[in-house]
Amino acid sequence: MVGQVSNEPINGTYDRAKEIKQFDDTKSGVKGLVDSGATKIPKFFVHRPETLPTSQPNGAAVGGVPPLELPSIDFSGAESAGGERRREVVEEIRKAASTWGFFRMVNHGVPVGAMDAMLEATRRFHEQATEEKKGLYSGDARLKVRFTSNVPTRESDVGCWRDILTCVFHDDSLDPQILPPVCRLLNLHYKWGGAKILEHRSDASGESRETNSQGVAGGVCSGR
Repeated sequence: MVGQVSNEPINGTYDRAKEIKQFDDTKSGVKGLVDSGATKIPKFFVHRPETLPTSQPNGAAVGGVPPLELPSIDFSGAESAGGERRREVVEEIRKAASTWGFFRMVNHGVPVGAMDAMLEATRRFHEQATEEKKGLYSGDARLKVRFTSNVPTRESDVGCWRDILTCVFHDDSLDPQILPPVCRLLNLHYKWGGAKILEHRSDASGESRETNSQGVAGGVCSGR
């Protein structure tokens, strides 16, 4: 049974902290809230109208600001150590990482089947009953595997309507036994693709692979 979250004012005053705690204490996330039959969205998830972007045709500027063009890096031909194409890819990674902090990868070699399986496992996890998931619900960022919702931590923030399963890897490894059963097989897919990305990133940062791997973190199944 999922607890109800009330957003009714208390003595005429909205208690934001209490509402967030009520939501977190259910350990069921936004899907659990929907499944409970709730008819009102908690106020901390609601954006003020003036903060929402004006709807525009695809590619059109919003509020005078042109759409962002994320850097895309083509990994084709980058497998050969010391090759010219590899050096080009490493430089593109270095530039994107230093200016944007992230980038889009194409032709990365991770099988489509592996990516489809990851999406399917994500869906299966989040569609489980609350009782199957709540044991992993935690806001403790030190945990290697945890399930949570994107609740705001600052008064000015608005919550994102999503649930997240995060799995953190160090040294390209994570004990599959601590993963939810629906995601365990994906550990192998992640290690295969993650090791390749890490190798290129190590070249771009100038660090050894052993040193760089200490700071690697990634999600096996994360999403709504």
